[in-house]
Amino acid sequence: MEGGDYYASAAGTQYYTQADVFPTMAFWSSRLTSVVFPSSIKVVGGRIFFGSDSLKSVTFTGDVDSICASAFYGCPQLSEVTLQGVHYLGDQAFSGTAISTLTLPDGLDSLGNAVFYSCGNLREPHMPNSVVKMGESTFQYCDSLTSVTLSAGLTEIPAQTFRYCTQLRDLTLPNGIKRIGDIAFMDCPATPLLPDGLVEIGRGAFSYYGKPTVELPSSLRTIGRGAFEWSELTSIVIPEGVDSVEDGHDFASNGAFEDCEYLRRAVIPSTLRRIASYMFEGCERLTDVTIAEGVEEIGDGAFKGCEALETFDLPASLRRVGDQSLAECSALSAIALPEGLTVIGEEAFKDDESLATATLPSTLTEVGRGAFMGCSALTSLRVDAVTPPTAYVNSFIDVDVEACTLYVPKGAVDAYRAAPYWQDFLHITDEPAVGIGEALSTTQPKVVGRYTTDGRPATASQRGVQVWRMSDGTTRKVIVE
Repeated sequence: MEGGDYYASAAGTQYYTQADVFPTMAFWSSRLTSVVFPSSIKVVGGRIFFGSDSLKSVTFTGDVDSICASAFYGCPQLSEVTLQGVHYLGDQAFSGTAISTLTLPDGLDSLGNAVFYSCGNLREPHMPNSVVKMGESTFQYCDSLTSVTLSAGLTEIPAQTFRYCTQLRDLTLPNGIKRIGDIAFMDCPATPLLPDGLVEIGRGAFSYYGKPTVELPSSLRTIGRGAFEWSELTSIVIPEGVDSVEDGHDFASNGAFEDCEYLRRAVIPSTLRRIASYMFEGCERLTDVTIAEGVEEIGDGAFKGCEALETFDLPASLRRVGDQSLAECSALSAIALPEGLTVIGEEAFKDDESLATATLPSTLTEVGRGAFMGCSALTSLRVDAVTPPTAYVNSFIDVDVEACTLYVPKGAVDAYRAAPYWQDFLHITDEPAVGIGEALSTTQPKVVGRYTTDGRPATASQRGVQVWRMSDGTTRKVIVE
């Protein structure tokens, strides 16, 4: 153990002994059943017992600076490990072992990736507060894990940390956590309280989340795609301050709340300028959507397949609705797009088979291909643009252009009768649409924003004078007692 002697080679690499280091691959696939390390050992080399399927017990009699990568990887009978002191555990150091209980010693400051990956017997590990860094997949596939004590010094739950920990329910996140990594809790029943100070929730972090509600902290800024996909959420309020929700990609990866089949209510803050692509796709029970003033775009497929959505109040700040953004919303009966909006994306309202009335603003310049495809119930379409917006051969395919009345601005009838694809409508008139305003508002105006008199957001129970913004664009001053 004094160091310097050549002892092995593998894959073109030669290995030499080092003082106070137990050599790399020293007992690869050995038949040893028990090992006691002398107190002089400071470093345990990588893969020393890799694949040793007879090893059951390991004891360290002194402090160790580090246990290197894969030191005990694939030792399926290793169930007893005694650590006096250690500062670093390398990648996969105990992966695939039979350890059931383990108390990591004070002084441990970091863990590599997958240290306890697939330790199927591990139940209640305790992590000292000295740990400040934990690698990815630390406890992935630990399917007997029921409780974990995490270090108060952690600032991140890395990617896949608790993925497939199917028995884990008891978990408290340290207050210092700033980021939860990609698929960190995927297929894991744990639903921990998210601490104040959390800034980012990664991709698929809480797929299959098992509670009806989750309180997102006001510190949150970023939500990854698929973050709560397939969850049991019934309501989601995205707090003011969130300014980025990652796009889902059709047929490739899901939107942040895609296929949440129980979701009924969603609140979008003013700081989220763009509702992400496929964000709520397939939320078939979604009926109540509040979009704050300040949102400028509804991304592609954002509400595609929201079959229960009957009415949809849009903020005056909206400038674009993306491709298939409200497609397959089979219960949607009316839509009024606000002034300032310029583009309706391709197939935006495709197969909205109940859509009977629609109003398009004077600022509109383009109606995308297939925008109203399959809207067979459309009987009243009002366009406030004096110059006919660009339309395409299939923009109004399946619309009954003989039964649907096209209402246009005063003096613009001839322009629309000459414009490609608008001219297909049999009834084009610049007379006021009788009753269309009432038809577009099938319910009483709803409160879509509450503010104090100095413009700050207010809660429903906050006492004093509030200014309410209504879904019909009006404002009301109300005293809350």
